[in-house]
Amino acid sequence: MHHPNVDSPGTMAGRAEGGGGRRLRVAALVAPALWGLYLLHAGLQHRLDALTVGAAAVVAVGSAAIIWLTSSSASVDTVRGYGSLYLLGTTLAVALVEQNMGMAGGLGAGISWTAIWVVFFPLAVPCAPNKTLLKALIAASMTPVAFGIFVALGRPVPAVPDLIALFVPVYVGAFLAYGAARVMARLGGRMAKMASIGRYALVRKLGEGGMSDVWEAQHRLLARPVALKLVKLDGGEPSTALARFAREARVTASLESAHTIELYDFGATEDGRLFYAMELLEGMDLEQLIKKHGKLPKERVVHILRQALHSLEEAHARGLVHRDVKPANLHIGRYALSHDHVKVLDFGLVKSSVGVDLGLTLTGEGRISGTPAYMAPEAINGQAIDGRADIYALGCVAIYLLTGERVFPEANDVLASAVAHVTTEPASLSARGVQIGADLERVLMSCLEKDPVRRPDAASLREMLDQCEVEPWTEAKAAEWWTEYAPLPPASRISEHPMTIVTRPDRPMLAGVAS
Repeated sequence: MHHPNVDSPGTMAGRAEGGGGRRLRVAALVAPALWGLYLLHAGLQHRLDALTVGAAAVVAVGSAAIIWLTSSSASVDTVRGYGSLYLLGTTLAVALVEQNMGMAGGLGAGISWTAIWVVFFPLAVPCAPNKTLLKALIAASMTPVAFGIFVALGRPVPAVPDLIALFVPVYVGAFLAYGAARVMARLGGRMAKMASIGRYALVRKLGEGGMSDVWEAQHRLLARPVALKLVKLDGGEPSTALARFAREARVTASLESAHTIELYDFGATEDGRLFYAMELLEGMDLEQLIKKHGKLPKERVVHILRQALHSLEEAHARGLVHRDVKPANLHIGRYALSHDHVKVLDFGLVKSSVGVDLGLTLTGEGRISGTPAYMAPEAINGQAIDGRADIYALGCVAIYLLTGERVFPEANDVLASAVAHVTTEPASLSARGVQIGADLERVLMSCLEKDPVRRPDAASLREMLDQCEVEPWTEAKAAEWWTEYAPLPPASRISEHPMTIVTRPDRPMLAGVAS
């Protein structure tokens, strides 16, 4: 779980983090626009020179790169890093032109445009006050750098009063940016307290899907941190989205397995939006685990499968099929005193296999629901399904965990993936170069049988895994892994916020986000 630190949840910087790319994009649009106006003004006064045009061209190229980067799927850290480089580059460009136009005078009569940019940029792309000060001071230092360049090129050194007029404004601008960042941080904290859904105060957005957002929130009376899932009605059919959302809440609440995401509360806002509060998980989903740390040993995979089966077996016993079992919907992390605790997320596509009325049929005529890379052949063909469709998907997950690749890695699009699952026999694990023992390989490959009759059900698969000769993945091994790769922060930080627990910002808390 997480507490609001100065750079994320409750601060203005943290509340803007999700929109940091958009803000940086705005700054990247403003910069060349201002340069264009200056070039026009200088041209009309016949004061254009190669340096000014060259600096403007560099700023334009840098702005285009930033706009492209923020429009892509780059991570927050990548955007921040390039944003900082962009700040330094643009500030140096302004400072060079200022020096060239008359060292102490700036681009206009007594105005230091470098100072203005030093103040504007960190506030346009906000972060914690201390980081704002650091960035602004480094950017302000571009003026002395530009000054040094021109002196090295033989320009005369101005008198002391001119030097003061040259250097002081930019550093004053840096401290103005810092002061403004502190004000925004306090304002952001107040805004976070004001933002609420029912009994819950919103802290920060954790994830976003096609039909819902997931927020970290806190119950106002119990002070318990939760993951709050809020339906979005800005697209599609509102009645369908609401019906599916309500159904997911009812289904999730009916399941009692310790390996199913736990639902705490369910309700609606004054404007009719549905929400439910669920436990806030510390860790990562299996998709993130593999991408960040690589494929897993067989004993850990078996440990994960057994826990997922505990959740699915209960759902299947109630006549429910998850229909979207995939690495992104299986969460792993610390839970109470245990490590590598698995939770099955996102029952948004759940369907009854025994004719139980769960509400509306929420998929259109001729459409299939699920993730093609993990869908059973009968689901792709539109045939009746039962819990063995989830077993097929879980077998695909096992292959992914052991190899780091999907069952059919050569299928590069949705259609090719769907066709492969229906028509192509998957390569064995041994053929992929993964040696896990004949008994375990036989069990896992049985999950990928095209004919569901030949697949084990959840209970049978759990028993088959228990019979395989696999060294156990112990709590001690799991604790050692989490201590090495995702250690908890020092206890001293926890004591600062007794109502919550701190986690590292690169290990987000995840809860199911409807796809």
